[in-house]
Amino acid sequence: MTTGIPRTHHEVVRAARELGYAYDHTSGGHVFYTKENPDAKLGQERRLVIPTDIKTEKTLRNILGGMGYFTANGLNKNGQPKTREKTVESEETALYKLETRFIQDTRAWKQLMRQHTRHSDLVAHPGPAPVAEGFTPSPFGPNGLKPKEMKR
Repeated sequence: MTTGIPRTHHEVVRAARELGYAYDHTSGGHVFYTKENPDAKLGQERRLVIPTDIKTEKTLRNILGGMGYFTANGLNKNGQPKTREKTVESEETALYKLETRFIQDTRAWKQLMRQHTRHSDLVAHPGPAPVAEGFTPSPFGPNGLKPKEMKR
């Protein structure tokens, strides 16, 4: 099974059939499909001309747009989902993000402090050091020190 938008002639024809288009005729390297009652909400055209050899991405997107493929499948014009599902953040992930942010802030503060001590007349004091809120900082980083597996 393929994922993403149709790319080949056969995949485009399959998508057209799924959207209610019927084969009309073939002529000069193009296959013609028609639909009696195109859905205006989807932006469907009454007649589709699908080349047997789709050479460019622009041609492909024009055909898919004309058949209402993107709108029918909840995709934007680039073939990406219009709405993204929000991932549920676990407590462990939230804690990891907090610790990582604290480490980054501390490193930046230390660098500014070093610059201030070297060039106190040029660099202002960075203020108080960052404070860990919502967790106890580990000296071993955001994942902490993991015990090694015992060998048997």
